[in-house]
Amino acid sequence: MWRPQFRLRSLLISVTVCAVLAWVGVVGWPWWQLYREQAVFEESLKQLRAGTTQRSGGRLVRHETPFTKSMGGGSTPTGEYVLSSVYSWENACYCICYVLSRQPAGDPLRIPTSRIEVYRLPPVPPNYESPNLAGGFPATNYVRDSLPKMFGGRQGKSGEEVVLIYSDP
Repeated sequence: MWRPQFRLRSLLISVTVCAVLAWVGVVGWPWWQLYREQAVFEESLKQLRAGTTQRSGGRLVRHETPFTKSMGGGSTPTGEYVLSSVYSWENACYCICYVLSRQPAGDPLRIPTSRIEVYRLPPVPPNYESPNLAGGFPATNYVRDSLPKMFGGRQGKSGEEVVLIYSDP
């Protein structure tokens, strides 16, 4: 009966190749897909312009995989009214801020914006509860709590970085 024989070197090479292929399948490929989707999403943000309404802006942004999406309102430290659309993936949270020069009297989704700013935040912590707001959607509360960091240019605690990735004008 024939039995395969391996030298130590060929066995080590075989095990290394199998380990690399397993890593690519389990870790590398899902990471690459997430990276590509976020790259397409960030590229589509460049279509947003001042004067765009939140409703029409939502149609311009491209995304494919399931994630958390929510909307909310708030204000900047200077008193401008902000409507936000939140797109949350497992590794990042994006906030599209539609800044209005005044608080809307009618349907806020149809009011043209004075400017648009898009921020990338750290991911929403699991089971996030706002110290300032009771109830509501965790991603929306997370963004409302982050508005001073976004428009004030401050970093969050423990080095959490809030990055402005797009602005018009």
